[in-house]
Amino acid sequence: MASRTLQFFLLELSNSLKRNILMLVASVTTVTILVFLLGLFLLFFMNFQRIRSAIASELEIHAYLKQQTTDDQALTLKHHLASLTHIRSVRYVTRDEALSELRKDTKGEIDLSGIINNPLPAYLSIQVDNPESIPAVASAIQSMKEVEQVNYFQKIIDQFVSLFKTAERLFLGLVILMLLCTLMIIHNTIRLCVFSRKKEIEIMQLVGATSSFVRWPFILEGAFYGLLGATLALIFLAPCYHALVSEMSIIFPILPLAKGHELFPLMLWLLVIGTSVGCSGSYLSVNRYLHC
Repeated sequence: MASRTLQFFLLELSNSLKRNILMLVASVTTVTILVFLLGLFLLFFMNFQRIRSAIASELEIHAYLKQQTTDDQALTLKHHLASLTHIRSVRYVTRDEALSELRKDTKGEIDLSGIINNPLPAYLSIQVDNPESIPAVASAIQSMKEVEQVNYFQKIIDQFVSLFKTAERLFLGLVILMLLCTLMIIHNTIRLCVFSRKKEIEIMQLVGATSSFVRWPFILEGAFYGLLGATLALIFLAPCYHALVSEMSIIFPILPLAKGHELFPLMLWLLVIGTSVGCSGSYLSVNRYLHC
């Protein structure tokens, strides 16, 4: 049964190429463009997430300790915080280290030579695994008895989280829209192919062909359109992205852009998405005529 279905698919595909060559070219070209744009959005989002993680790794909560807090108490608090959820790392900075860091940061622009008694408090520098967790973690730390004050640049963090949430929603909406467009194109293309062979399908059903026997060649044809379009999109996408990353690396060398083998899973996903959408569009079109 499987071999007969495959033979029928190859025969029908050959006939389709002869009779609907312009339709095939238009469909595959459109799918190629849509998958190409989808790939660009996915690459953008992948790098967007990498940049987000890089920025997030630099965000810190500073928990300033009370003057009477001893080093042993501070280290105990450090180990306790390190065991909590959402906290990635904790660094203890003594009063002397805080003064040294201040001298280093000011680079001699402020005269600190007259300081006799160090006025700076010791503090804990805390990094979390997600910027969205910072307010909750800061609130929990503020309630601890050894902590005098917590500083984490609330307005900047809130703007940062809001910006990335908005960008993620926008990206998700664009991806869904593009997938729907691709699905509709495949659906309409296969529907035209099925309509042009409606008489043939009716004859096959009259002589005993099952719905599955009729359906599968069209589903495979849709998968062929999707896979071919996705493959062509990758052929164009890879050099375009490589050229763009090369230019961006020169202008912004610190950006952690994805390169090389890191792109391989995404390329596979684009092939799977193209093929899956092609199968889905074909299935919907054939079922409309088979009434299954």
